[in-house]
Formats: sequence, C-alpha cells, structure tokens
Amino acid sequence: MAEIQLDSEGWQAVIAEDFTFENAARLARAYAAHLLAQGGRRVAVGYDTRFLSARFAERVAGVISAEGLEVHLAKTPLPTPALSFAVRHLGADGGVMVTGGGRPAEYLGLAFKDREGGPLAPQALAAVEERLQPAASEGKGAYQTFDVRRPYYQALLAHLDREALAAYGGVLYHESLGGATGGWVSGFVKEAGLRLELRELHAVPDALFYGVVPLPEPKSLFTVTTLLRAEQDPAFAVVHDGDGGRLGVVLAGGRRLSSEEVFALLLYHLHQKGLRGRVVSGFGHGGALSRLAGRLGLEFEATSDPAEALQARGALLVGEPSGRFCFGPHLPQSDGLLAGLLLLEMVAQSGQSLGQWLQEMGLLERVE
Repeated sequence: MAEIQLDSEGWQAVIAEDFTFENAARLARAYAAHLLAQGGRRVAVGYDTRFLSARFAERVAGVISAEGLEVHLAKTPLPTPALSFAVRHLGADGGVMVTGGGRPAEYLGLAFKDREGGPLAPQALAAVEERLQPAASEGKGAYQTFDVRRPYYQALLAHLDREALAAYGGVLYHESLGGATGGWVSGFVKEAGLRLELRELHAVPDALFYGVVPLPEPKSLFTVTTLLRAEQDPAFAVVHDGDGGRLGVVLAGGRRLSSEEVFALLLYHLHQKGLRGRVVSGFGHGGALSRLAGRLGLEFEATSDPAEALQARGALLVGEPSGRFCFGPHLPQSDGLLAGLLLLEMVAQSGQSLGQWLQEMGLLERVE
C-alpha cells in the first residue's frame, strides 16, 4: 500500500503504480471526513486532460458523496484556477482537483482546496493525512455536474479593461501544451467580444502533452519559440502548464521571459492600474524585484520557499520561480490565464510591447 504524504500541491504519483483508484478513494474519504469535522456540506470536484482523469474524478465524487457531502462534478476538463473559482461560485466548503499539474504525463494526483478556493494550509493537510484509512471506500454516492466557463470568464473580465482589450487588433499566441487550458483563452476571447488575432497551439487535449513535460520551460517550447522568431512586436505568446496554474511568456523574436521578468511586469502593471497592496515574492530576498516594489512604494515580503509564498493571503500579488502568480483580489490560487490576460491588457492599453516595457522599467537585462 502506497504511503501517501501531502504537500502544498496535494498528492501526485505515477498512474497505476501508486496513483490507483483505491488510493484516490482513500484520500477522498479522508478529505471528506476532514470537511465534515469542520461542518462542511458541499464540495466541487474538477479534473484535467490527463489519462483517466475523468474516471478518477467520478470515483472521487462518488466517495465524497457517499460520506454525506453534496458534490458538484465538472462536466468537462477545466484548469485548476477555474475549479478554485467554482468552489467560491458554488458556495462550496472545499474542492478537489484531479491533476498532475506540471509533472510528466505518467503522473496524476489530487489537489485540495479550502472554502476560498486556495490550497489547504499545512495544518489542514496534516489533518487529512491523519484521517487516512487502510481500506478504500466503496461508496458510490450521487452528484451533480456543473459548467463554470461563463461565470469564470466574467470574473476575469471584472479585473480587466474590456474596452482596451476589445480595441486591440494585435496577435496573441496561446500555447496550452495539450493541457487543460486548451480552448479556454479562445473561449474568453469570444465571450469578451475581442477582435485580436489569437493563434492557438496544441489546443486539442493530449494525455501525453505532445511528447513534452507540460511546463513553460525552454525544452517544452520549441514550437512556440520557433514561430515567435518570425513575429514582430508587440506580438507575444502566453504559455500555460498542464493545469493552468503557471504562466510562461515568449516575446516576438523568440525570447522567453524569465519568471522574475513576468512578475516584474505584472507588478508594474497592477501599480499602473491604481492597485496597491502587499507583494509576496518566492524568488528569495533582495534583488531587482525588491527595488522595483520599493520604487513603487509597495510593501514587499520575500521568501526563498515558493510553497510558503503561495500560502500568503490578502496580498495584491504573489509570484514564484516556476511561473505561478496569484492575484489576491481574484483568487488565493495561482491563475495563469488571468496573469496572461493582464499582460495582454498592458500591451493593449499602451501600444507598447512587453519588451519595451521591460526596457522602460530598466529591468530587461537585470532580472534573470
């Protein structure tokens, strides 16, 4: 029997080795017991595009329902931030996302959310672990289904300048790597009535992620980098990982921005929008990000532990090296879709490319 140890991303393991229907059911039952002990009544369950994700999600939903909770299961695959939004939208007390995140295709796992849609605190994760039983539940309770696309799109629009986005006629690439964000950026473009030229790459879900690890890192970005080499400013590409929690950016000319540069752009843009608040960095102490925040008059906290940074609540912006960016007024969960759209808004409002903004900020060569 696999030893299940939870961390900030829940539990992930290789499919059919340790990640089995039995172990998923054991963990789902433990999470249900934890919620019931807290007075919880309702749970949202989602899943990504990996092999058997939908089947595992059905098993999880059935087990949690059999324990006495009202369960809402996503009708189709969705990004993790959309599941986090669904927790709040449905008034749920928690959520479970069946996802392997940015791990290789053979992995799958369960990520747990609290009533705000954010990751469970370490104490709550420990409480779930303590409730693990050696035998899996055979429960097959009933559940409802939900589709949160349109409400989620509207929630994104609430943080964006719709008029500026609608007037923008440039080119945006979206590389989803065959993951859960495939079709979600195009869906937003349609919902918002935008006229930009969106060029989607690997938008059809693929359980093997077209042969790459679903992370916005150089070795997974050959196609989008090659295509961007032939583009001119202000065109750029947004790249999402397997479940939509991470964002990568490739500029015209084929240059990939570092996560620090993306964080700096987001920070500067939010300040330009008139937003103020605490900034939490998981990139370590000091450096150009600290100086930028100081220049803008923003409270800045730094840690070298990305998981610790992502546990921060009430911050304007949280970021960490793997490309997870959390916009506090939206969700206490990293959202690669909103982060990418904020950068699109930055370009649409100004007419300047992201590279030009980095030059203006004096960070093009410093933040690496």
